[in-house]
Amino acid sequence: MVAGYVVLIYSTLGYVRCFSDSLRSKGILGIVTLAILFLLCGAVLLRLRRLSSLHSRIVIVLLLGISLLSSLFLPFPEERLHVVEYGILGWLLGWALALSEKWPARCWGGVLSVWLIGYGDEIIQWFLPNRVFDVRDILLNGIAGMVGLAIFGIFAREASGERL
Repeated sequence: MVAGYVVLIYSTLGYVRCFSDSLRSKGILGIVTLAILFLLCGAVLLRLRRLSSLHSRIVIVLLLGISLLSSLFLPFPEERLHVVEYGILGWLLGWALALSEKWPARCWGGVLSVWLIGYGDEIIQWFLPNRVFDVRDILLNGIAGMVGLAIFGIFAREASGERL
């Protein structure tokens, strides 16, 4: 599942710019990216009721709040989608790693994977005529992926009966 998601991210890199330019020309790019970001945060917040620990709920709300607020100050609205796509990637990596018996010991493998996949994303963009390599995007991808991984980790700990 993770490999398929990464292929989806990488295979759409050439088309995303055309799609975002179309939304920008219609004057709706900012609102669409905000809506997608709010939908993802809402989906995570709906799962909060599964958590018994108030501390876990607070940590997740803080992680989402910081991600949401910081994304509002990004210079380009389409950069908000990095928070969404790499947050989901972090969650999926956590889920894949949790299937192994060594979770959470392999969590660092998930962190490394998120950063390498984000770096790969930018390397591919370097070769595309309508895209650019940007170190800030690598940072945004890595941090968003780590937030997704952390949120998954909190849910996984609660499900196993451990406290945060």
